[in-house]
Amino acid sequence: MLPKPKQLPNGLILTYIDESKKIAMDRWQIKIRCVASLPLNETMRAVLHEFSPEEREFIYNKLAGDLRYEQVWERQFVDKDVKEQVMAEELERSEKLFPYLGQADFGEKLFKQRLSELRQSFKQRPLPSDPASTIPEPDDFSACFKN
Repeated sequence: MLPKPKQLPNGLILTYIDESKKIAMDRWQIKIRCVASLPLNETMRAVLHEFSPEEREFIYNKLAGDLRYEQVWERQFVDKDVKEQVMAEELERSEKLFPYLGQADFGEKLFKQRLSELRQSFKQRPLPSDPASTIPEPDDFSACFKN
């Protein structure tokens, strides 16, 4: 029922995933996930070389080689008799996203946004604790409570 992966003119690859599940006797939760992925190109990789090695490694690990944009369409308590019809409606609704995703500069905008988010995440990450700088605590605190 779901369409095959589709490549848009700007190189974005759209994949649909059916995550629907039965939630009651004859009721379904309809959930369709659309994943748009774009492999990192050389221009994008070149931008990353401006950062420190630690920040670059953090960003590479989070991106895992491609940019991803996800959109989910969901409907609750759908009768089993109209499940296929509702799925078709949701897929039709998802096609309205194609002009937005298909813009020539979408990948560049998405990269800038994700890069900004990841750089902020890098700055806010917890730093590893240095075992040499920790102050040992006593195992027995009874000495603190003497009269």
